Amino acid sequence: MGEYFFKDSIFILGAGSSCPYEFPSGKDLKEAIINLVNNHPDNSWSPTQINDANFLKHLKNEGYGLSKVNELRDKLQISGATSIDLFLQDSHEIKPELVRLAKMIIYYFISQKEVARVLKHNDWIEPFVHYSMEHHRDEFLSKPPQVLSFNYDNLFKKKVEFILRTQYHVQDYKYLRIKHIYGRTLGLNFDREHEKVAKVENFDEIKEESEYISLIRKHNETAVNNFHKDINESKKIVILGYGFDRKNNALLFDRNSLEDHIKNKRLFSTGYGVSETIIEHMMSSVQDDSYLPIEKGDTCKMLIEKMIPNSFF
Repeated sequence: MGEYFFKDSIFILGAGSSCPYEFPSGKDLKEAIINLVNNHPDNSWSPTQINDANFLKHLKNEGYGLSKVNELRDKLQISGATSIDLFLQDSHEIKPELVRLAKMIIYYFISQKEVARVLKHNDWIEPFVHYSMEHHRDEFLSKPPQVLSFNYDNLFKKKVEFILRTQYHVQDYKYLRIKHIYGRTLGLNFDREHEKVAKVENFDEIKEESEYISLIRKHNETAVNNFHKDINESKKIVILGYGFDRKNNALLFDRNSLEDHIKNKRLFSTGYGVSETIIEHMMSSVQDDSYLPIEKGDTCKMLIEKMIPNSFF
């Protein structure tokens, strides 16, 4: 079958890699936070989303009543930020209690999506796992691609483990080669049906574990050096649903290394959230007309299926 195409590869996951599985983007999270107050039980009208109302009741019991939720919403609306992540970059301008509130709300919205039925959705993770297992099973199970994720959700790990367990009878497998750059949810709701998740029975988890969400870009030289090392030592760099935000790029790439990876034909990317200007810049480093590091219209599934050897189909 030839060499495993993803041998010694690294996957970089942005919000667009989870969107096909119905997870919110950073922009979606911003809009959800702005609209959350509409379901607050202290408003005069009846909430349309009972699970949101239940969550807001828990927040009120923790000292985050309607006025605090309104304050966060108002600051978010006038900020001009296109996503919750961008809004929370400059923590010195935001009260610590509002940052804490934003973390809990983000954890809540993500955990509400981490339900059992999501694991049955099909998109780009399926062809990646099927190719890997059906043609390079031992290599994939012993050393799958390293993953760097900007996402709070635990989708990739849980989805791979679900496919291995249900379709390939590989029990108790844990995908350990994954690092969440800004923290993650526990993903406990993947074992639960939506009706139970809607009751917000996991509020204690939300309150405690949301502390580990790192919304503020802190300078951590050791972590950054490790990210650079992981990427520079990889054989291929597969970028899925990532928008090439400049500050995120600084976490991933040494100066000029992005261009070097392109010149060496090591980098492959989707076009999610990428401007024409960025594409033109990336293509300016290409010295081989047969190599396209990025195409604007490529979804995650399209990119994975393009990369898999033709003999797989």
